[in-house]
Amino acid sequence: MNKYTDLKNRQQEEFNAFPLGAAFGNKQFAEMMQAWGLTENDTDKIYSIGGGCYIRKSDHKAFHEMLDRHEKERRNAIAADLTGYGFLLSLIHISEPTRQAETSFAVFRLTNNNNLNSLLYSSLRHAV
Repeated sequence: MNKYTDLKNRQQEEFNAFPLGAAFGNKQFAEMMQAWGLTENDTDKIYSIGGGCYIRKSDHKAFHEMLDRHEKERRNAIAADLTGYGFLLSLIHISEPTRQAETSFAVFRLTNNNNLNSLLYSSLRHAV
């Protein structure tokens, strides 16, 4: 069982189910708005989240709660891996084809934590 893949897949499934819209032209924008029961002029009822993607303002709070929860779940999974041979190792195995420790470390964005660095180093040595 790959703990990282399981978490990533579950979070991706939840993200995919969220009512996001994407539009890269006027026609797609009109279709997206219509699917939400809005007109093209109801731009005060949506937020752009970048990259041509939009959410309804009414979904804004739920969207950020989901993103915050996903980040907390990732951090909790990292913190719960006391040996470095569980979640951390499964994550490293996903990024292992690069064979670059720096890439694996960068994924965590937590390299100022000496205890975590020790676990990461141990996991990387085991993986590579």
